[in-house]
Amino acid sequence: MEAVNGDSGGGGGQGWSVASATEWVQVGTGKITLHWSAPAGSASVRRDFLALYESGQKSLRKYTDYKGVDKEGTASGSVELAVPGKPGDYVARYLRADYSEVAASHPISVRSALTVLLDEVKSHSARGESEGVVELLETVMLRLKGNDDALHRGALESWRELQARRASKAAAPFPPRLEDCRDSPRRRDSAAASDPGAAEDGAAEAAGAAAAAA
Repeated sequence: MEAVNGDSGGGGGQGWSVASATEWVQVGTGKITLHWSAPAGSASVRRDFLALYESGQKSLRKYTDYKGVDKEGTASGSVELAVPGKPGDYVARYLRADYSEVAASHPISVRSALTVLLDEVKSHSARGESEGVVELLETVMLRLKGNDDALHRGALESWRELQARRASKAAAPFPPRLEDCRDSPRRRDSAAASDPGAAEDGAAEAAGAAAAAA
């Protein structure tokens, strides 16, 4: 994953970088691997560390996990931090001992298992791999919740309701356009243009109706 460089205003120097080994991780899957590097002529100093934060977290002391740099005087390295238990976007930061920021990563997405599973279903479906979709559904409904009859009934009812709504929407006729209505002005004008005689008859009928009303 592409790194974000630090700047001199954050307590470090231009060219420092922090990057995650992957763009996203799944909740409960262990560790996030972070790689950091310093520009030429720079190196880590005593008590430097990397920490992980929820996106939008303003306080640099409120991290989800942290780890110190292994050795001072090095120009690059890697650390592993625990994957947060809450889905969302996170940012990794390289910091000095006084919490001044040297560099930060691009957002790292922490995704729930359900989100990952649904994306897998959509991916298989888009490729026309119906067997893969069925296997994933079986994994959820039978293996993970094999004895949860209430869950199965609820899922079946929701599925049937969804299919019924789709069928009803597909069968619903479109409302007629104004120009298709028998007595619409547009249709009369169109008929007059194609058949002058019909237009005269229509005008006579309209005049007769007006006279009768008077």
